[in-house]
Amino acid sequence: MAGTFDAGVLNEQVWKSRLAEGAVDTGRVKEIHVTEAYHDYHWVLHPDAVARYGPDFVGKVQASFYKLDPATPEHKAILDLLGAQKFIATSNENYAQIEEVGSETGLIVK
Repeated sequence: MAGTFDAGVLNEQVWKSRLAEGAVDTGRVKEIHVTEAYHDYHWVLHPDAVARYGPDFVGKVQASFYKLDPATPEHKAILDLLGAQKFIATSNENYAQIEEVGSETGLIVK
């Protein structure tokens, strides 16, 4: 921390892990706001996946992610690597707010 900026933004998971590691000098850095929860990470399949692997492939991939259970050591290892506790179903509508902000800031151009 060079003191170059007065404020910054980072992922909550990263913030919590840095605090747990003791990597944050809380005498110099403080949390001032936490954004409400939103859908941010998602997994997608290439459009050719169904043609290549069959019509039931999407369901098989989804089922594999949804069945990951942190009570099972092998599953927990995978979830920990991804910083996740579980996977849930989502839809395009859940990303409308992110798309709107991206458009307003010029990060998404339609």
